Amino acid sequence: MTEKIDQEKITAGRTWAENEMRNLAIERTVKINSIHWNESPPDKVWIATVDSAAGEHTIALSYTSLALCADEGKERLSLREKLRGLIGDLARIERRGYLR
Repeated sequence: MTEKIDQEKITAGRTWAENEMRNLAIERTVKINSIHWNESPPDKVWIATVDSAAGEHTIALSYTSLALCADEGKERLSLREKLRGLIGDLARIERRGYLR
């Protein structure tokens, strides 16, 4: 029963993270073609692969972070900052053709 609840929270966290990435991309005028999720059970992470005009980039998000961001403001703030950094990098690459 606990595993099912945790899995539901992880799924809710993934949904939130994907929506957040798409919203941040709209704010930064980054064109996201797709976001693919791959699970790595041994590492207990989900890997989000973002395909955009700047290329393909990945970010690994732990099960714990995703489960906590399903309903906690502090964890959401921390994860939002990581996602903002990724989308910011994509925006710079799209504009300049490279990252610093």
